[in-house]
Amino acid sequence: MKVGQVISDVDELKPNQYSDNTKIQWINDIEKKVYREIIANREGYSGEEPEYSIEDYEKIMLVPDGYAVLYSYYLMAMIDYHNAEINRYNNSMIMFNQAYSDFAGYYYSSHRQLN
Repeated sequence: MKVGQVISDVDELKPNQYSDNTKIQWINDIEKKVYREIIANREGYSGEEPEYSIEDYEKIMLVPDGYAVLYSYYLMAMIDYHNAEINRYNNSMIMFNQAYSDFAGYYYSSHRQLN
């Protein structure tokens, strides 16, 4: 999934006042978590830790489309958190954690661990 598509999807599903720059920083946060906790110690990825900016709307992120909903859930959770909507934040984080766990399980089962 592309950076700009996540932002567009989230803005459509959860209208908000946060800038695209802020959302890209949240995407960077989750992308670094995915890289460090799941991808970096497995075979199959030879790139560096990603870092996106406002010019990177067309860049494809690490998590493939079948699991990329985790980005949307994370952005929705951050919107809820910063709006002090704690019940919505908790629900969004439950959805994110499940999507993150699903992706981790898929990746672990399909990519051997490096020494």
